Amino acid sequence: MGQGLYPEGSITRRVNRENVLLLGGGRALLMQLAHPKVAAGVDEHSDFRSHPVQRLRRTVRMTMAIVFGDRETALSAARAVNQTHGKVRGREYRALDPELLLWVHTTLVDSAIVTYGTFVKPLTEREREDFYQESKVLGELLGIPLDRFPRTHDELAEYMASMVASGAVAVDGRALELAGLVLRPRLRLLPGHNVKLAPSLSLTQDG
Repeated sequence: MGQGLYPEGSITRRVNRENVLLLGGGRALLMQLAHPKVAAGVDEHSDFRSHPVQRLRRTVRMTMAIVFGDRETALSAARAVNQTHGKVRGREYRALDPELLLWVHTTLVDSAIVTYGTFVKPLTEREREDFYQESKVLGELLGIPLDRFPRTHDELAEYMASMVASGAVAVDGRALELAGLVLRPRLRLLPGHNVKLAPSLSLTQDG
């Protein structure tokens, strides 16, 4: 395999090779749906209501291709995502809006750090900073201009808080409805039998 975008010794590869990171996927997805414009795009341009876990699976596949694939594999995965996003637009949103892309990116970065720290070991301040700075490579590939990113991991935390305080991120009726599909997805075990999972994921690190 040729050289990838992330070297073997990078903190990005070390964190993302942990399968336990999948446990944080639901957290990131719930945070994304808390942005009304993101929720609208997901609801109106995907099969989320019938297959809520598929979005998470697609995100995982894309991330793994960019983080662990060679350069061409990574760039191809990013192009495919951008082409899909280019078709997603509504009355008050478009998926390629850097504001929405930054929020989605932030939920993935923060959830990875929280999940790794909870189930593997806490990252040091330096490691958190390195992980965030390296994440900008992926974010730029997916359409976020470099000058839109908060400069540091501390500023990223301030950005998240400001999004909630300003009301840009606020759980509305649609978010609650879609969140129910994340927290209690229907899993078909046998023909004619469905089971619901009990909620086990939280929007907060401590909850």
